[in-house]
This record gives sequence, structure tokens and C-alpha cells, in this order.
Amino acid sequence: MMEEIKILAIRFLRGFIAGAVGSMITVGVFAGTNLTDFQQWIGLLGLAAIAGGITGGLLALDKAIRFTNE
Repeated sequence: MMEEIKILAIRFLRGFIAGAVGSMITVGVFAGTNLTDFQQWIGLLGLAAIAGGITGGLLALDKAIRFTNE
């Protein structure tokens, strides 16, 4: 059981990082380089991180459904 939790946590973390970084790069490119409205820019990056969290959660859920003990 602990091994399954460890595997799911790692899958969530990997998906979270990959989704968040990809979304943040996309937002950073299309939001422009003008940082005068820093709060808005940070808010957009926060939303991108939430999208990464959703991606990580879906990947972990998929792994939990398909998990088999070897």
C-alpha cells in the first residue's frame, strides 16, 4: 500500500511540474515582456500552476486505476 502511494505521489509530482512549466512558458510568451503590471502576471502564472496541478491529478488518477502489483 505504501509503495502504491509513493508511486502515485511521484506521478502526481511529475505531471504537476510538467503541466505547470509548460503552461507557464506559454503564458509567459503570450503575456508579453512588460512587467509593469506584476500582480496580473503573477496571477496568470498562478493559474498556469493550477492547470499543472489538474494535469498531475489526472495522471495520478489514471495510474491509480491502472495500477497492478508486480
